[in-house]
Amino acid sequence: DKPAARLWATEQALRCAEVVAVLAWLPQARSAELRRLHLAAQQQDRLLFVFRTLCARHDASPAPLRLLVEGVDVLHVHILKRRGPPLETPVALPAHTPRLAALLAARRPRLRAVPLREAPRGLDRPVAA
Repeated sequence: DKPAARLWATEQALRCAEVVAVLAWLPQARSAELRRLHLAAQQQDRLLFVFRTLCARHDASPAPLRLLVEGVDVLHVHILKRRGPPLETPVALPAHTPRLAALLAARRPRLRAVPLREAPRGLDRPVAA
């Protein structure tokens, strides 16, 4: 849970031979630390995705692409930083395609209807034993 431990683990994962991409939650990473991770990812030819808090969107970052994603059913992707001219309006994407929705629905366990039993006689009035 310590920020330094997260940074260390991320850097070690980038150096691991079996790793192709690293996804890291680094809410307190500073610009210099991100620069070091970005350099390690480039040197090892790895993909690095760093997730940070919303308030970090104004902080400096060496990332060539920075995104802010909002929404549930429709994702609004704000491109905060990219190569080329700025993009003023967010890109709207469906959270999942109809085909993916069908696959997810097919994998859900089926709920089978269980008939309600008739209430036992005598529960609505005192029973004499």
